Amino acid sequence: MTGIWKEEPYKAAKIICLCGVAILVLLVINIFIKSPSSEAGSPPPEQTRTLPASLYEITAYCPCELCCGEYADSLTASGELAEGFLVAAPSEIPFGTLLRIPGYNNGDPVPVLDRGGIIKGNRLDVFFQSHQEALNWGRQTLKVERLEKRLDK
Repeated sequence: MTGIWKEEPYKAAKIICLCGVAILVLLVINIFIKSPSSEAGSPPPEQTRTLPASLYEITAYCPCELCCGEYADSLTASGELAEGFLVAAPSEIPFGTLLRIPGYNNGDPVPVLDRGGIIKGNRLDVFFQSHQEALNWGRQTLKVERLEKRLDK
């Protein structure tokens, strides 16, 4: 044996023990941080379920003055920028609610981000970037699915 093992074996053993303790502490901290139980204040994960479909009369709009009048500023009632796929819905349907509308956004869910003066009851308005696209949609009566987020308990 040479070096620290020969001259100071107790000092060498102490260094090894301290290194081992440090590694154990780091492992415990890492496990605690990644543990779901350590996030006691955070909400449980969300799951989405689809509610039964309801029949809606669906028209279309774009951000032009013909469609939006004085509100043709590209902002939705929720404060979000009017772009992509979104829905204007009655106030009974909260902002952020996801709706699946056949023939719109390839059937993928779209958020409710806007309101409209005549959007009441079972009326919805789907958003398009151009006036021509909105005209092409026309007026359709479709079964719309509402996706509801719920917390796992």
